[in-house]
Amino acid sequence: TLEEEESDYFFAQVLPQIIKLALSLPEIVTGAIPLLRKHKTHSITLSQKQIASLLANAFLCTFPRRNTAKSLSEYSSFPDINFNRLFSAVGRQDNIQEKLKCLINYFRRVCSKCK
Repeated sequence: TLEEEESDYFFAQVLPQIIKLALSLPEIVTGAIPLLRKHKTHSITLSQKQIASLLANAFLCTFPRRNTAKSLSEYSSFPDINFNRLFSAVGRQDNIQEKLKCLINYFRRVCSKCK
């Protein structure tokens, strides 16, 4: 369980920075990121801030179009990008808690560089 001090720090310091990163996505990622498909040779290069902004949006579950399972959707063959499945997972609570701690630590470190 997150200690009270860690929890206070998360809500007072880290979460506002995650929100700020998420909201800055249109300025940080100015063009569409291509979907990388099987059996095609492609690569993309993203900065740490671009990745952090994308992860912030996934953490806040702001990519609803990519989570569609409709077979005609261009995203149907891709895994979910949002973290809603992680947040709503049943069982293996210790694993989920450790994954969340890892994500929070990542954001804490990245956000300390962004200030």
